[in-house]
Amino acid sequence: EKKREKGEKGVSKKPIQEVWDETVKFHLEQLKDPVKIQRCEEDPKLKMSLVFRWYLGLSSAWANAGVKERALDYQVWCGPAIGSFNEFIKGTYLDPKNANAFPDVWEANMQVLRGTQLARRCAQVRADSALSAAIDAAALAPYKPEAL
Repeated sequence: EKKREKGEKGVSKKPIQEVWDETVKFHLEQLKDPVKIQRCEEDPKLKMSLVFRWYLGLSSAWANAGVKERALDYQVWCGPAIGSFNEFIKGTYLDPKNANAFPDVWEANMQVLRGTQLARRCAQVRADSALSAAIDAAALAPYKPEAL
């Protein structure tokens, strides 16, 4: 019962029954999936998972709409690109572990653009065997962000 209260007050900010009613409405009207709702009547774990999905689905919508009351719940989906970005800034001045702050978006974008430009130039150099032979291999090393 305590967990339910905590979920209603802190996460959903409304009674679980109301969340379930919205979930049922969504599955019936939008997804046209009455079978799943029927299965939930027999499977409480499935019902719970749909309630969790209610929150996950809305948390990205709240972020996109800028709902200030739900700012702590914002979820921004970014896919695998964020992993590549984290690897790119790892150990540099943009790394939150080194800087004790998250990187400025403009500066991070500039570093990504600089890295992209260098990667393209390196590919052009590697494609030309005469030019590639004349350039030190260290100049073709992967780009690591440096303070502008």
